[in-house]
Amino acid sequence: MKTIKLIILFTTFSISTYSQSKCADNLLTFTSSLDPDSLKVDFNLILSIKDYEDIPFYEEYRFTSSPKDPQYFLIKKMNPEASLGYKVFDWDNTEIETQTIQQKVKGESLITLRKHQSGNYKLVLYSKDPDGSCISLSKLKRKKAGEIKIPSSKLNQNTDLKALTLLKEYNVNIKTDDLPVLKEYSYVLTKGTDYYFYWEKNENLKLRITNSKREEQLLESFDGNNKIEKINCEKTGIYYFIIYAKEAKPQESTLKFYFDEQSRKSN
Repeated sequence: MKTIKLIILFTTFSISTYSQSKCADNLLTFTSSLDPDSLKVDFNLILSIKDYEDIPFYEEYRFTSSPKDPQYFLIKKMNPEASLGYKVFDWDNTEIETQTIQQKVKGESLITLRKHQSGNYKLVLYSKDPDGSCISLSKLKRKKAGEIKIPSSKLNQNTDLKALTLLKEYNVNIKTDDLPVLKEYSYVLTKGTDYYFYWEKNENLKLRITNSKREEQLLESFDGNNKIEKINCEKTGIYYFIIYAKEAKPQESTLKFYFDEQSRKSN
């Protein structure tokens, strides 16, 4: 079945800005490859949590819903840690309670109205501390009866470690808890390739990736049985893997570094 691929952007300025954004490009890939399953995609919005001086982020989206034809909203944050809230109000500006259907991947939430009458509503997205990252808002409708699940995307297809090629293992052995942890490794990454990082027995260690100019690179997180993070290399060159923790915990952790051979072949 064809997936509906309608991207709505608010202004001409937005279109020119987003088209040059790595963040928005990744979201376009995500929204255009949604597999609706029990839901069908009505349309997608791509928004920027604009960071401008001390001005908060605020956007409204109006929609019609009914108990027989409920609406569902999939919110995807490219930065899972971004500060973003949402509320739904009816035509009298009375707040309506929502419920989260499912949230498997950090930064993704599928929500709907808990109980409501037929009528007009508005969904408000807001942030008191905007960070300039971007999000997508997808409106979906029920396609068939049965369990409602977050639509899958091609972004998640290669989180099976068996389908990836192991490149290197980084062992981090910590025996004391009174010193911070900071370890740095370098590696040459190839343009157009998807790389994955998998933690074994990690207590509280964090990973940051920077390029040769020390610019931080976007890591996508996948929550499930394994702790996996992914990066897509946009430019061949030397990259730095920074492992750190402000408060050390005694542990013997291993960071496994993989690449997706299929992504390299496709490029």
